[in-house]
Amino acid sequence: HLAHEAVSECCVAGAPERDRGNVVEAHAVLNAGSTGDEALTKAFQDHIKAMIAPCKHPRSIRFRDDLPKTPPGEDQRFKLKDMQVLRK
Repeated sequence: HLAHEAVSECCVAGAPERDRGNVVEAHAVLNAGSTGDEALTKAFQDHIKAMIAPCKHPRSIRFRDDLPKTPPGEDQRFKLKDMQVLRK
């Protein structure tokens, strides 16, 4: 189970990255009272690394107010990809 106490929902999408081509980027909506700072980013990444293979963990985490959804409530990852900017 990948759930984290500070995160209410999360999805991942590929993000362009200059050296690797693409990397896994997580987009997370925080629970009330949680702050998307560097400490939480590291804690969330460490939590995920403990659950899945290191090559699959997100290299980047973006904290958002909400995630783009279809009317039935499915994540619209293509919209997240459209919002990406090339990483160095």
